Amino acid sequence: MRTWNAAIVLLLGLGACTGSVSDSSDAARPDASAIDAGDLVDAGAIDAGATDASAIEAGATDATAGDAGAAGFDCTGAIFCDDFESYAVGGAPGAPWTTSENLGSVSVDETRAVSGARALRFTTEDGAGTYRRAFAVLQGAPLFPAASTEMYGRMRIWLVATPPGSVHWTNIQAEGDVTGMGFRALYRYGGQHDGRIMANYETTGASTDCWDHSATVLPTGRWACVEWHYRTAGDEMDYWLDGAALDDVSVRGVGEGCGGHDTGDHWYAPVFDRLSLGWEHYQATTMREMWVDDVAIDDARIGCD
Repeated sequence: MRTWNAAIVLLLGLGACTGSVSDSSDAARPDASAIDAGDLVDAGAIDAGATDASAIEAGATDATAGDAGAAGFDCTGAIFCDDFESYAVGGAPGAPWTTSENLGSVSVDETRAVSGARALRFTTEDGAGTYRRAFAVLQGAPLFPAASTEMYGRMRIWLVATPPGSVHWTNIQAEGDVTGMGFRALYRYGGQHDGRIMANYETTGASTDCWDHSATVLPTGRWACVEWHYRTAGDEMDYWLDGAALDDVSVRGVGEGCGGHDTGDHWYAPVFDRLSLGWEHYQATTMREMWVDDVAIDDARIGCD
């Protein structure tokens, strides 16, 4: 682990299946109208043997404990961590965070929290159209370049409800240029097919949009601990839910399939320079609402304790 700069402590207070090539800028992306990578997979096939959501939630920590504002968030030595206690309620989080919104919003909120009293609230709007985004974004120091080729992340999330059907969404997106290959790549974790967790790979400057689905459903209505690992060497992605590894969305260069084959269906990892956390979806659905608290990022696994 890296030593955390005390000045940073004081400062902080502590994509996807679009049917087209991804646009990672803050400009609104067009509605998905062509092929959605996840929709190429028969949802019924994925349903077979799927883990029941109630089984995942069995034994979960009582959500009221988190809402009460438990103390003890400690990420000493991490490259970056934030419990959002230092930002004013009702507005966007301050530096080093920025926000990226399209018919969605990101705000500091006191409705729910794990540690302290505050967390980030992400919402998207009802209405016509398919694409919605509410992301909190990190670029530059202190996270990059420290985590540019490998990052382990951890955050607590409370999601009110997952979208029904084949709506695809993203919660964790890290992106950057792929060395020597002339395109930009996005490593993503989110979900699709009635709440099942999903890994997604998309590129800008090359045509590819790839997927890998889990049988596990993302919990709703309680605090869950989500962890991820993105590594440039080996083109690796890993995901943990409440401390348990989900091997069916661990990727080593290739997933279940792709729409667009410019990379030969290989998930080439970039040198990461931007991390976006929150909510983004690509097909029509109703309002979504989620909270995020206790974000920590390092070069070794952090865990949920």
